[in-house]
Amino acid sequence: MNRALGSSTLRELAELGSDRDRLHAVNAWGRQCGWCREPIRLRSRTTTLNKSTGEILESDGGEYLKACGSRRATRCPGCAERYRGDAREIVGSGLRGGKGIPESVSSHPAVFVTLTAPSFGAVHRVSGRGERRCREGRERRCVHGALMTCHERHDSRDGRVGSPLCPRCYEYERAVVWNALASELWRRTTIYIRRELARELGLGEAEFRRRVQLSFAKVVEYQRRGAIHIHAVIRIDAPGKEVRAGEVGMDTLVEAIRTAVASVFVRYPGQLGGVARFGRELQIDRLEPGDSQNRRRMSGYVAKYATKSNDANGGLDRRLQSLSDLNRRELPPHLKRLAETAWGLAGSSEFKALGMQRFAHTLGFRGHWLTKSRRWSTTFMALRAERARWREQQKGGAAPVAEGETVEVCRRWRYCGVGWETAGEAIYVESRRKREELGRLIEREAFASPGKEGP
Repeated sequence: MNRALGSSTLRELAELGSDRDRLHAVNAWGRQCGWCREPIRLRSRTTTLNKSTGEILESDGGEYLKACGSRRATRCPGCAERYRGDAREIVGSGLRGGKGIPESVSSHPAVFVTLTAPSFGAVHRVSGRGERRCREGRERRCVHGALMTCHERHDSRDGRVGSPLCPRCYEYERAVVWNALASELWRRTTIYIRRELARELGLGEAEFRRRVQLSFAKVVEYQRRGAIHIHAVIRIDAPGKEVRAGEVGMDTLVEAIRTAVASVFVRYPGQLGGVARFGRELQIDRLEPGDSQNRRRMSGYVAKYATKSNDANGGLDRRLQSLSDLNRRELPPHLKRLAETAWGLAGSSEFKALGMQRFAHTLGFRGHWLTKSRRWSTTFMALRAERARWREQQKGGAAPVAEGETVEVCRRWRYCGVGWETAGEAIYVESRRKREELGRLIEREAFASPGKEGP
């Protein structure tokens, strides 16, 4: 028996299992909200009127559970899975076609780029396979007396990974401000890439815009040290309403990206001084035209980062209300120090424009987790609207309307609360979500291996 379950929770589970009507309702609501962990409970009242006579044709009401819509898997795995699926469609349709994008887009030059943050101090790192240790070399100490070498081998589950060897040497202020400037750094990078492409083609910027279109989709991922990665897929198109191939080759695109990333910068505000740049570790993978399998794999690879949280336990999933609120959350000391630093910088007029206190829970980062250029592919709004239309079709049509009769549907909503009514219901819903997730995993494996026969 799970020790986390108290006697009251077990009693609620038993009562739910014995009440068939309530169990049927919970199952219906769970399917309705996608087995959301913290659904928004609403009560609706729908009235259908004859606009000509004012006669009430139909009137009904009931409870409705709306999914919370969180993208973070640590906060709501069900909603995060739906968000990840939509992100995969957005990225994938821009690489392979679909959702209003022609399949010919798979022949356009495209690359997958990973941009990292610079170093703000030596940290423990995953050793990986082989004999590589964390920080090898001759034994040396920093000015504070801390040992700056580590001969241990850390795996990804080691809690020390990402923490600084000397917290007093680590540049915490510069780290959180770099996160805050990362969105502007990326915006300038796209400008620099266009300029480099224009220079390579021997075109002015105005003429370049008339002949070449740069399209992209990017997602942000947190490293264990609290700095962000940027993963982006970049595609070359021709301008115009129709998505057509541009006049730039793969080699030219790769060189333009390398040059742009090496030269782009944003100045640090205030007394920090210096400029913010990307780290030295730049990775560019070519997505060859027609390689649909690699492009499908890459779209799933990019989309999975859209649901990752700032930390493994979800301690920074919600905005901070105060430093006391931060102290109550279970966080590694390094991430807690970063959040405290961001909160403290909010009191300085030099960083007021960055809104550091508002974004302390994101360690200074204040952009969107997944962004794209307008022409890349479809949107989250379009995918949600399509899903809503499908659900309406599954429910069946509205009440029959006589010929020539016009109707008006009035719907009122009343907020009733957040989350499931009892802990027993919440545990039951979580078990159903895991069971359906396992079923989807089995289906995907079966689809990926069509040659294998079942038992």
